[in-house]
Amino acid sequence: MAPLPASTLTHLECSICGERHSADELQTTCRACGRALLARYDLASAARTLSRDSVGGRVGSMWRYAEVLPASEMAERVSLGEGFTPLLKAPQLGATLGCDRLLVKDEGGNPTGSFKAR
Repeated sequence: MAPLPASTLTHLECSICGERHSADELQTTCRACGRALLARYDLASAARTLSRDSVGGRVGSMWRYAEVLPASEMAERVSLGEGFTPLLKAPQLGATLGCDRLLVKDEGGNPTGSFKAR
């Protein structure tokens, strides 16, 4: 299996005031206003290596999407087996709700046993 490509993370941006922050520093809130930061990526660069075919041949973990995840160094890429939880058919609940084909996501397989591992 080929090594995973690098992250295309370019910077962090405040969700409220738009202040730009370095992606090289660990931070979660804006220094200007204290609000949450959003990760920003070079999506044109990510598109060069991220495709349905390329992802399908990669490791079965969230790291198959390395181009659009913030960890830039291989040593930062840790996994506890999160993600890839199943979609389950729920025909009885679907019938009750008037939905012909209802699927529910079972997040109980995540390391925390809940959706909070997402």
